[in-house]
Amino acid sequence: MKYHHHFQTRILNKLVFLTFLGLLFTQQSFSQTRFGVKTGYTNYLTKSASALHSADNLTYSHRVDYLGQSNSKTVGLYYRKQFNFLFTEVSLNYTSFNRSFKLYEFEDFENPFSQPATTGGPEEFTGLTYREFYQNLDISIIGGYQRNNLSIGVGPVLHRSVSHDSQLSQLDFYKSTKKPLDVGFQFVVGYSLGPMQFNLNFENLFLKAGDHFTLHNSDLKINQSINAIKFEVGIGF
Repeated sequence: MKYHHHFQTRILNKLVFLTFLGLLFTQQSFSQTRFGVKTGYTNYLTKSASALHSADNLTYSHRVDYLGQSNSKTVGLYYRKQFNFLFTEVSLNYTSFNRSFKLYEFEDFENPFSQPATTGGPEEFTGLTYREFYQNLDISIIGGYQRNNLSIGVGPVLHRSVSHDSQLSQLDFYKSTKKPLDVGFQFVVGYSLGPMQFNLNFENLFLKAGDHFTLHNSDLKINQSINAIKFEVGIGF
């Protein structure tokens, strides 16, 4: 965790420095500046997945199912600076979404290692569904190449948590380990048409479902990455 936090800090410092250099360079070049508003729709590319959990490290006591994540809508502001064949775009967006988990308890069964304990569904066990609600401020920094109306760029996305409310907190053995800042990386294809800007973003969030909390102080091994594809429309002058 310390190494991951240090890695994020190094990335953020380098991005600030590179952005500053880029802005200085643009002052010496032919440039066009645009400021405006944008809205977007994000489809999270995830699948359901499961992990077994042991409360005593001896026998399995629970199974945790990751059910998925809702798609989200975003709204925000953006600043775009174009010079020659290069461009820089910085945007600030608000987004909200939710995730769902289902928890099965095996404590009432004699043999938790039996076939139903690993693959059984609602017909074998009683499971409860828990939802988590998120609100984020996303800072996107893109740099790349533009020719005519078409642009291609890459850059980081900083997801700053504004609010996180989890129904799992009702459990005595739940503990949140969510970080206030997550860093993803994106590839962007854009098209400009007059004052309109259309972007298609592909983002790797470098996150796995369930890596933001523990049960009985043990990490969950839900092997499901969270990535996203986002379509944005902006208008600026």
